[in-house]
This record gives sequence, C-alpha cells and structure tokens, in this order.
Amino acid sequence: MEVSLDKSFESGENILNKDINDFELSIRACQSLRNAGINNFSEIISKSEDFFSATNRFDLRSREEIINLVKNNGFDFKLEK
Repeated sequence: MEVSLDKSFESGENILNKDINDFELSIRACQSLRNAGINNFSEIISKSEDFFSATNRFDLRSREEIINLVKNNGFDFKLEK
C-alpha cells in the first residue's frame, strides 16, 4: 500500500532546495532576495515574516509575493523568539 504522504514529503523536499529563480516571482522580488543572501526556498522560510517587513530592501509588492509564495506552497515562516 502506497501512502500519498510520501509523495507530498518528496515534493516538500524538492521545493526546499528549489532556487528562487525557479518560482514565478518578479525580477524585483528575486533580486531583493538575492541581495539579502537568500537563494532558495528553505532560506526564505528560515526567516521570520517580520524579517521581510522590517527590512527596507523589500518593497510592499515583493513582500506580498514572497509571503504568498510561502503560504501557497503550504509552508510558514520561522516564528520569532
């Protein structure tokens, strides 16, 4: 019996290592991420949502794109401590 969770886990693993250029983000959002030293999806979710709001290198549209990317793929940001 195959469990569908295995496939979800595999796709989750694949998305974590996916380069930010492989997502449908604007050039501005990708460049902002690169400038912040973020190169793949796992690096995005390792930050808190506040990181993107508090950092002046992300404009409102880019922040919304990044937040939607994370949420639409079933992930969440790191929680602030």
